[in-house]
Parts: sequence; C-alpha cells; structure tokens
Amino acid sequence: MKRQVQQIGVRKWFGDDFITIQDELLAVLEGFFGEYGQQFILSGCDVDGTTISPGIVGLIDGDGFHLCRFDGQENAVFPMYLYPVVETENRAYLDNEVKPIAKTYKVASAGADGGSYLQLKQDGTSARFFDAIQTANRRFVTDAEKSTYLGQAASAISTLRNGVASDFDTLLKIATAIASKAPLASPVLTGTPLAPTAANGTNTTQLATTAFVQSAIGLLINSAPGALDTLNELATALGNDPNFATTITNALALKAPLASPALTGTPTAPTAATGTNSTQIATTAFVAAAIAAGGYTLTKATIEAVLTGVITTHSHSVAYTNVADTLKTYTVLANGAVDLSAYAGGKITLTANTAFTFSGFELNKTYLLTVTANGYTPSFSDGTKHVAVEGNAELGTSGVFYISLTCIDATAGSEKLLTMIMKGV
Repeated sequence: MKRQVQQIGVRKWFGDDFITIQDELLAVLEGFFGEYGQQFILSGCDVDGTTISPGIVGLIDGDGFHLCRFDGQENAVFPMYLYPVVETENRAYLDNEVKPIAKTYKVASAGADGGSYLQLKQDGTSARFFDAIQTANRRFVTDAEKSTYLGQAASAISTLRNGVASDFDTLLKIATAIASKAPLASPVLTGTPLAPTAANGTNTTQLATTAFVQSAIGLLINSAPGALDTLNELATALGNDPNFATTITNALALKAPLASPALTGTPTAPTAATGTNSTQIATTAFVAAAIAAGGYTLTKATIEAVLTGVITTHSHSVAYTNVADTLKTYTVLANGAVDLSAYAGGKITLTANTAFTFSGFELNKTYLLTVTANGYTPSFSDGTKHVAVEGNAELGTSGVFYISLTCIDATAGSEKLLTMIMKGV
C-alpha cells in the first residue's frame, strides 16, 4: 500500500497524491467488502411504507464490486431492484478544456431484475452485509467448531428434555401446549368442560357441575309433585304473595284454636238432629227444638219440673240483702231447689232499682228467684266470698224474671255462681 511522505520545499504538482490517497482508501474498502463476492446493503436503506432512507449499497457490475451511494426515495414502488451507475463530473481547466475530474458510483432502481440486480424488499428482509459474509466458504465458525457447538447444544437440550414427555420436548410443542390451555384468571372454556362434582351441601368457591346442580335441585324439591317442582309453580300455588308467611299468620290469628276456643260475635254451627246426645255442639236452634219436643215452656213451674229429682234436698243458711226484711225468707222445694222469693212460691216485686247480694251458697246447689221488675231494674253482685257471677245478664225494667243460680266453684275465696235468667210469659 502506498504511504505518503513529505520533504522540505514546494512541489510543482500534488493533485495526483490526493487521487492516490483516495484510491488507496477505496481499494481497501471495496477490496474488503468485495472479497465476499455478494451484493448487499451496507448501511441505511430502511423501508417505511413507501419511503426508503438514504444508505450505502455494495453492488457488482462488469468492472467489479463498488460501494454505491443511495440517495433515498419517496413513493417507492415495489418490487424494486438496485444496480450501479456511474456519473462523471467535469470541470474546465485553465487551458479552457473541460475534462472529467471525478466518477461517482450511485444506485439506480428498476421494477424488474436485469439479471444481476439486488432486490430491495419492502418487508425489510433484503440482503445485508452480515448475510453476505455467512457463505459456505466464509463463516465466523469452522465446521469443527460448529460440530462442537451443536454437540453441546444437543447435550443441553437432552438435559432439558430429561423426563419430559414427547408432547413437550421442543419449545414449539411447549408453546403450542400453553396456547391450548386456559388461564387461571377468568378462563373462557369451550367444548364440554369437566370438573369433580362437589358433595351435597358444599358452599364454597368450588366449581358446581351439572350433576351437583341437579342433585341440589332434587334435594330442594324433595320428590315434590310435578305441579309443585318449580319456583313458578310454587309462586302460583302461594297466590304470588311475596308476604305469604305474614298473610297466613294474620289469617290464623283470626281463627279459633281446637282446644278451648274463645269465640266472639255470633258463632254458628250445624244444628244437630233432635235427640242427639253426644259431644256435638248444641246450637240455640237445637235447644229450642229439644225444649219444644219435650213440651216445656220457660216458666218457673216448668223449670221446677225439669229440676225435680235432680237436685237433692239439703239444709243450709241463705241470706240476701237490699230487699225488705219481709222478703228475707226461703223455702226448699220438693225437688230440692231453694226458692229465695218471699213467702214460698211468691214473687219479689221491686219498688226501686235493686242490687241483690248473695252469700252462703253451697256447692252444686240450685237457688230459684222470681222477680217482678215493676218498672225497675234488678241486678246481681257477689258477696264477700263470691267473684263475678257468670252469665249475669242485664235484666230489663218490665216483666217477670225467673232466675236460676247454681254454685259451681266452691274453692275457698273464689266461689262462682252460674246464672240462667229466663223471662216469664
């Protein structure tokens, strides 16, 4: 290679030295890159859509290998093929002759291959310098080195594959297998996904299979009839009432219990046939029919006749107050009842509103009283040993009243009187 030197003094011509320096540099560069005998892009020439950036391209023509400048291009049309062209630059000399002073190798393009052109690909896969140097004869590694490296790689791969099923013994197979799997977070399963069926009653985040759901539904309806085995059928049966429990509770509150009901208003019941003698409820119609059938009328005499032989005769002491002293007598009738009216078989005629107070009654003994209202109102109150009289009806101010009183509770301090008051005719 030529090396420039300098001596003291002034030379007559030195242009050839510059040309020589230039030739030296180009000879080195083109000799190095041309050694590979390939055309390639050395730098630049990047494709972005239809725009190609400037760069340097190594091209070959009849004169050999040349490094050519590419000025870049807008609105490029593909396919594009590159080839070298030479532009000669002329200048006028002092003798007025125009002579060439430089030759520039540049890149030209065509839409078709001229036979030895370099294709510039839009997808960025055009041949570049590192592609040119990896030929069959020129490589970064020798065959021996390559064999060694391949052996080492095979050994490493074998170690990695140790115990791995053949379905997963390559990266491609692993990637394919992973792509076919569902993620743990929010998987979108397809086909017919399966899972273990949880035990009945499980209440966790475990997946519910169709078998689990069907079992839960079966336990819910518990062999319910076909007309009541869906929520819609149940809702229809309940009258579509969202407050069914409250409605039923309120309805039951209006019903009487079977045991010892406390009825109000005017209770009614079926009237038993005349002559019935059982625990069936007796209506007023039944009682009236029974009395009529027996030929009884509601008079003192008929009551006494009914009681004849029922109440036994007994001795006792009876007193009542708030009545004139001449009326404070009593008579034990033949049937055992005690007539509290003045002068046996007589009547008490009121001369004012009178409150009768009784005391000394004996258990299960019947006491009779005949009262003529005479325009006044009789009433009853309990004595020192009697609580409120049961069935104490309010009496009017006219007519004759036949009153039957029976002591039905002789517990000390809580005796009770049961009264049956019938207006005479």
